[in-house]
Amino acid sequence: GTALWGFALPQGLGACLGFLAVAALVTGRWRAAVVASVLAALAHVQHGADLGPVLLATALLATLRPPRHRLALTAVGAGLIAQAAVVGHLRGIENGGDGWLEACRLAIPFHCDANSWTPGVFVGGAVVVGLALAFAVAHRRERRAVLPAVALPAVGLLAAAVADRLDVPLFGQLAQRFNVYRLAGLVLPMAAFTLVWLAARLWDGYRTPRRAAAVVMLWVVWLAGPDAAFHQGGSFAGLTKINVGYDRSDPGVAAALAVGRVTEPGAVIAADPAIYWLRAVSRRAVVADCKGIAFGGAAWAEDNARMEALGGWACTPGLRRFAGVTADAVEALAGRYGVTHVLLAGNDPKREYAETHWDLVLETEPQAYPLMEFGWSLFRLPGSPRS
Repeated sequence: GTALWGFALPQGLGACLGFLAVAALVTGRWRAAVVASVLAALAHVQHGADLGPVLLATALLATLRPPRHRLALTAVGAGLIAQAAVVGHLRGIENGGDGWLEACRLAIPFHCDANSWTPGVFVGGAVVVGLALAFAVAHRRERRAVLPAVALPAVGLLAAAVADRLDVPLFGQLAQRFNVYRLAGLVLPMAAFTLVWLAARLWDGYRTPRRAAAVVMLWVVWLAGPDAAFHQGGSFAGLTKINVGYDRSDPGVAAALAVGRVTEPGAVIAADPAIYWLRAVSRRAVVADCKGIAFGGAAWAEDNARMEALGGWACTPGLRRFAGVTADAVEALAGRYGVTHVLLAGNDPKREYAETHWDLVLETEPQAYPLMEFGWSLFRLPGSPRS
């Protein structure tokens, strides 16, 4: 299947191209850096925008390069920042308003609300930033290249997280409004590369027992705890492992595919919005989910209204607010949003009413999987067309 490519490709491909641009800058290949930066912007607007300041700073510090080269790099850097502003305007994203801050707090706190993060996130993130900075320090003789390409994103990421966590006036809000944490797309690959570089240094003979032990320990920590320390929290941005397409052995994917098979095209499902993959995998509409949200403006107000109809924002682990919506309120969604089906967890209080008033069309077994611990039951509302 391909429905998940929309989740995986922009983020993953944009970050890979961003790291390619950084590597080209460090090695002095500006033409390759420009091509990679433009491609990164095409894959993911914000990854491209994050490279803008990097290119500008590189052009500023590269006093030994010909002026025309520096002007060209400056123009590309400015263009990358401008394209993000234009695309944001066209998409109705209001970075400068309160809508984005509200979205950070309610919908995507794992992405851009440092006050909601656990201490482990900051520990892992500090290790990632530290590795990137270690590479910059070790190559300080090439400071005109490594300062803007390596140190600047790492310091910016760390400063944003600290300012947000400590609620530093102005700077904390700016970190959220411009989602500075996306710089992790540049910093995390550099941290991983630094581990490889350190191992290569040891292999080439630059080793002492103490250095060897330190490098081995870093590798053990990186490989033993990637989810807890690095892939999720360590990046300060919630970068997670990416599966392109469907892993049909995955319980969540298998259940969502089953939902698509037993419902007709045009069906609208009321479900816990935290089941963000349901819409993409089942290819069926939902009232709302935690993935396809707007940021600011009228679209954000519509998202808020839809989330309130499902019990309120609940995009993080914890209380499942959809379970608190009454059966009468769910039935009213048929007239409001055209809902035809309702997906309930096995422990949802509405289940008893649903079994006597709605048609059961699908039931899945409980799984050791997020939001599937009690299984799913899919019901068709009275009067809805049958598949």
